[in-house]
Amino acid sequence: MNNSIKLPYDLTKKYSRELSDIQYLLTNMEKGNIYGYNGNQCRMDGSLEKNCQKLRNEIISLLSKIQLGSDSIDDQITKAFTEKNTR
Repeated sequence: MNNSIKLPYDLTKKYSRELSDIQYLLTNMEKGNIYGYNGNQCRMDGSLEKNCQKLRNEIISLLSKIQLGSDSIDDQITKAFTEKNTR
């Protein structure tokens, strides 16, 4: 049984900002940019636990937006500027 539904948009384009944020976290972790890892003392990199929490939250947020058909970050910004300029 195949219950697949084709979405009326390209996920990678609509949610490009969200996917970019996830990619950024993964890339930094892959490069070892983790506070306390291999002697890294740069607190702004965050600990492994913090990075995992951020990654989990980003993925949950993205999946929720996809499931509900919610606006992407870029859509929200566009609407905010459009509304402000029409006043």
